[in-house]
Amino acid sequence: MLQMIQDSTPGQGLSWNNPFTNTDIPSFLSMDPTLDAQSLAMSFSSPESASQTVAQEGVDGSLPELTKQTSHAATDALDNATSYSGSQDFDINNLWDLDFSDINSAPLETLSTTESPAYGHKAVQVKRRARLPSNDWSGYPNFSPSPFTSDSLIMQTSNRYMITESLLQIYHDVLENNLACWLAEENCPYKLQVVARASPAPEPNLGATPGPSRQNPNLPPEWGAAWSNRMYRRVVELDRAAQSARLINLTRSESQAASRVLDLVIMAFTTQWAQGNRRQERFSDFATEADDLAAALNQEFEESLQQSVWEQAKRALQDVVDVESYRVIYAELIFGLTQKPWASDEYQQKSFGSRKGKSGKGIKENAMPEIIEIMSQEGPHIYLERATRKIHALKFRFEASESGFMETSKKHAPRRLTEENRRTIGLLYWLAVMFDTVSSSMNERPVALADEDCQHEDADQILADSMRAAQKSRRGSQRWEMELFIQDDAAKPTVGTRWPCSYEDAMQMVAKSAPVKILIYRHLSYLQNALRKRECPQAIEEIIQQTTLLYRYWNMTHGAFFRDLIRHYDTVPPRIRSWFFCIAVPWHLGALMLADVLEFIDKNNYGLDQARLKRLSGNVAARIRKASAIELADLAQVTTPRLFQEAGINAAQLPDYHFAVSEGPLLTEPWTVILIRGFTKACLFHLDMADDFQQHEGDLLGHDDSEDFQDSLRRAEYCIRALWCLGKKSEMSRNITKVLVGALQELQI
Repeated sequence: MLQMIQDSTPGQGLSWNNPFTNTDIPSFLSMDPTLDAQSLAMSFSSPESASQTVAQEGVDGSLPELTKQTSHAATDALDNATSYSGSQDFDINNLWDLDFSDINSAPLETLSTTESPAYGHKAVQVKRRARLPSNDWSGYPNFSPSPFTSDSLIMQTSNRYMITESLLQIYHDVLENNLACWLAEENCPYKLQVVARASPAPEPNLGATPGPSRQNPNLPPEWGAAWSNRMYRRVVELDRAAQSARLINLTRSESQAASRVLDLVIMAFTTQWAQGNRRQERFSDFATEADDLAAALNQEFEESLQQSVWEQAKRALQDVVDVESYRVIYAELIFGLTQKPWASDEYQQKSFGSRKGKSGKGIKENAMPEIIEIMSQEGPHIYLERATRKIHALKFRFEASESGFMETSKKHAPRRLTEENRRTIGLLYWLAVMFDTVSSSMNERPVALADEDCQHEDADQILADSMRAAQKSRRGSQRWEMELFIQDDAAKPTVGTRWPCSYEDAMQMVAKSAPVKILIYRHLSYLQNALRKRECPQAIEEIIQQTTLLYRYWNMTHGAFFRDLIRHYDTVPPRIRSWFFCIAVPWHLGALMLADVLEFIDKNNYGLDQARLKRLSGNVAARIRKASAIELADLAQVTTPRLFQEAGINAAQLPDYHFAVSEGPLLTEPWTVILIRGFTKACLFHLDMADDFQQHEGDLLGHDDSEDFQDSLRRAEYCIRALWCLGKKSEMSRNITKVLVGALQELQI
């Protein structure tokens, strides 16, 4: 965490300060809903002075509630001003539960602001200050500064600011970076466009026969080399607009709680990357961890920080469990991605030993029970489900208001939402649908949103065609229309971009792959539900047919493009590297899960006999599993930081990102558990293949170190190295890595 102070160099040079000047409101009370590290760090420390500033400056134009005649009015103005900006209503010491006085004396680098050559904007550069010898304090008073002196307060505020700025930069480079891809306006299925109540419904965007989406000649600004905190800003603005439009009704205390919980959750999310001590660790030293007192103390400090912020965010979320606010929904979605922190000694690993020979089981069978136990420590993703239900209710209320059905819309004439506000509802709803779909399939839980509640908004027009409706069963017609989501013909794809290509074409290709990734998880949930409900073989085969069609479409389009990116990885721009990796790994995890389900269906005769025999003769499940496991190993090979390849030289793959994630795209995935599951399943496959080769070709046939055996070991090690890298910020990944290292060593004996 000390590195958060010493190396706080925002990679993108994005200003978190308010980009718009409001002369009526002090800067730290700006109504502009952008995250501001300075206000987070400085105004928290002295809320009394903030109140006095408001009283003195007399905020009038932007705050109609403010009455200048009384001191109570000034306090009300402060409360109202902080209602929709970043949380300004709590002390950062309470946020982190830390005493910064211990690190005030840490030598800091001097910071100079210069023009960044990469992006042409302000970037912070670090100049190392020569450290004084620890025993040479001549010229300095021989006493510790009082925590109440002005110098000490300035240092504490400065440290708070620098740490906060560093954490907010992680949020920007990780979550907002990926949301620019996942929530591309063109690909969102819920646009919520204005429709006149008396006019006929508009024609669907794609018509009765879906085809490729229209090309946008102008690249969205969020797809460039620098991007804003778009979703944070728009969610906060949406909450304010929805309050004015009477779509939500928040008291002042509820609004302040919503602001506070969003900021707390962002801090809890970003402190996952605050393991500065482990960033210096090498894979070769991983198996034999030395007892280093200084490192242990630093590790304990970082774990305490992460645990403290996570617990406070959890309590804050519990306090707003009944609050319907878009800020609360966004906070719950982010918290659902945040792993529960463990202490490094919380989980006692079981010794792997030489269990293979004793038990008679294979490597995979021996390792699986402990891996399952480690993964079970995470618990259910209740916050994602809670957020999904809330956004569903608010979207329902918005649509009822638009139709004139809602009671309040009959009595009043509330202000209508802007076009951007409407699109933000659609984007946030789509984000919740995506997370709900992936989480429910991955954890074998029911989806919070049924298909009829999250179908593509153009589906009703297409299904209104009587000929199409007659061709579908009642249940099948409720499922997602695949071609509306992929904006292409699944059987005859028109998307054919290959690398190398232009930056714009590459960004569009990667962004279009995001809905395809979600579709495989939606179809997995269809298969899981069909098996749970013991549906007829015909219904199960119908789902399998659609799922394999989707799998084929991926391999012909986005899969081929992603394989190009892996082969030519050194020529791929950093932004595309981070984007495609965070889609490719979840896709292949879904494919591995699909292979498991198909194998289960065929072994237990749940499908039609003819189709089952065809799949078995073609080894369909095994081929899907092998292809995805190999591609995951290839992804691990190119994206894992290359410290072990270059003798300690760290060549950052994402040079302009925050230093905590710049080592490679592996560290920019917001949902860490997806990467852990994907690389773990792939590694187990390769270990199982190596075990099989060793038993049948080595022990049985006498073949010595066959090429297939060595290839499997090599790919397993790639996956293990990826998990080890994730272990720098995830105790779950670290413990799983130890299990898999033991399994690998067992095969190498």
